[in-house]
Amino acid sequence: MTKIFVYGTLLDPEIRKAVYGRAGELREKTLSDYRKEGLNITEEEGDEVRGGIIEVDDRELEYLNNYEGLGRLYKIINVSPEGEEVIAYQRI
Repeated sequence: MTKIFVYGTLLDPEIRKAVYGRAGELREKTLSDYRKEGLNITEEEGDEVRGGIIEVDDRELEYLNNYEGLGRLYKIINVSPEGEEVIAYQRI
């Protein structure tokens, strides 16, 4: 399973269900030293982004990568909301 920090449309369980077939559990988390700017997050000391962590299997991750436009619109970065190491999508 892959853990992903989400902070935008994927916070909505209906969107998650439409993208990869189930809403799943969302654990609310805060990502420190990042700022949300529209559909993106960027490093900014002292700021924070409220979001959540979802866990997906390999097939669901493929659906998410397609939804996010991985390689065209977004890249994957490593982040640590509240000390938990996960990935997140960031605009290219």
